[in-house]
Amino acid sequence: MRHRIKGKKLGRVSKQRTALFKNLLRSLLIHGSIRTTYAKAKALIPLVERFCHQAVKADLSSKRYMYRYLQDRSWVSQVEKAILTAFPDTKSNFTRLVKTGNRLGDDAPMAKLSFTKPIDFSLKKEDKKDTKAKKLKKAKK
Repeated sequence: MRHRIKGKKLGRVSKQRTALFKNLLRSLLIHGSIRTTYAKAKALIPLVERFCHQAVKADLSSKRYMYRYLQDRSWVSQVEKAILTAFPDTKSNFTRLVKTGNRLGDDAPMAKLSFTKPIDFSLKKEDKKDTKAKKLKKAKK
């Protein structure tokens, strides 16, 4: 019996599963929408909803929660500002899940996970690398 057991294992060990969720969350924040299997997207929705709710709360503990997944303070502040401007009074329903058919290779059901409103994250992954390189150059001088 599965009483009081939440979440799906997705055929992975716990560390692999947390790494998968972190990567999916980061790519969702970078691109605004991702296309993945239906099971992964459905398992990711509670994490994304909790993450966006913490961003809307905008206090110190919520920034620490977001830092757990993003691991860059400048990126945390950028994401927080972007989510606050897109969803100022919202506490839930940040994401939309749409089935897109089956994958050709193994016939796995696919889905598109996106935000309900378009969000403009001005800091992309490449920009984050550039800021780190600039900081290293300043430190060397």
